[in-house]
Amino acid sequence: MAALTPFEKSLLEFERWSWKNRGARDEAVLQLFGLSWPRHVQLVQALIDRPEAEEYDPVTVRRLRRLRDARARDRASQGHGFRVDPE
Repeated sequence: MAALTPFEKSLLEFERWSWKNRGARDEAVLQLFGLSWPRHVQLVQALIDRPEAEEYDPVTVRRLRRLRDARARDRASQGHGFRVDPE
């Protein structure tokens, strides 16, 4: 198991913050990390699948996984005329 890099830790720490303005969040990602929003999302999604990330920040990683799973369920139910709600 490889340890998280300081950059990966900072990505997780950034995800702890709550943002009301998507534009401000996109700009912060660009300024802090030098990343576009889509690239940031790709890195975070890969990161939250790593056990080291969950060990470092279990609350944030589990929250991000729940959000990702909910979006996947919503996408899967589109076009079928119904919405799948978690049990």
